[in-house]
Amino acid sequence: MFSWSLQNMHVESTVTAVKPARCTAWGAPVNGITGVHLWTFRQTRGGVLATTEEPWAGPHRLRYTAEKRGARTR
Repeated sequence: MFSWSLQNMHVESTVTAVKPARCTAWGAPVNGITGVHLWTFRQTRGGVLATTEEPWAGPHRLRYTAEKRGARTR
């Protein structure tokens, strides 16, 4: 478990997976949204390609996504 802050939100994330040289994942619930951060690593000719995904779940995820894109919500 580790803590961090962003835009006045305090987050306590839990590491959910670690596969050395393959992937790392952690997640946390914040403001009605459960977010998971998945980082995958792939060896390439020039080094390592790191890819990240951040799927969300929860009742507020659609509203938050719409607001971030500039849409009006009720």
